Amino acid sequence: MSFRLICALFLLWSLNTAAAHATLVLGQLEVIPGRPTTAAPFSLQLTLTDPTQVPVQDALVFAELRPEAQPDADPIRADFAETDAGVYRAETELPRAGAYMVVLRDQTYRQEEATAPLESPLRVGAPNEAQGFVFPPTATGASGWRTWLLWLVGLPVVAALLVTVLVLTRGAEPHEP
Repeated sequence: MSFRLICALFLLWSLNTAAAHATLVLGQLEVIPGRPTTAAPFSLQLTLTDPTQVPVQDALVFAELRPEAQPDADPIRADFAETDAGVYRAETELPRAGAYMVVLRDQTYRQEEATAPLESPLRVGAPNEAQGFVFPPTATGASGWRTWLLWLVGLPVVAALLVTVLVLTRGAEPHEP
C-alpha cells in the first residue's frame, strides 16, 4: 500500500473516532467575592477548557446549590452566561449563611448531561477558594435510525470511493526487471 493511501485511511479513521465520542471538559469555579454574604448577590465564575487547554465555547451550564445540612432541599439554580471565550458567569444569592453543596451541570447537547459535584462546599460568610472539576465524557446515543444508517452505510461507502479514486489516479509505477 502506498503512503498516501495509508494516510487517507488513518484520516478517515481518526475523524470517525473524534466524531463518535464525547470528551473531557476541565473546569474551574471561582466565587466572586471570595467571601459572599447572606442575602447579597455574588458571582460564580466558571472557566471551561478541553484537555488541550482550548476554551470550550457556547456551553449550556448551570449550578445547583443546596444547603449541606439539607441535601434533599429544592436546589437554588444559577444559570451561567458566556462572558468571554470559555469563561462563564452567573449571579445568585443565598438566603442563609452556611455551607452549600454545588453540582454543576452541562446540558450543551440535547441527548446528554454531564454532571460534576464539587468536592468542597461553597461557604456563605466564610472564604472560598477556586475549585477545579471535570465534566466526564457522557454516553451519547444516536438520535434515530437515519444516524445509524449514515454511520453504518454512508461512512464505508465514502471510504471505498476515496480508496478507489486514490488507486485509479495513481500513475503506473516503473517496474524494474
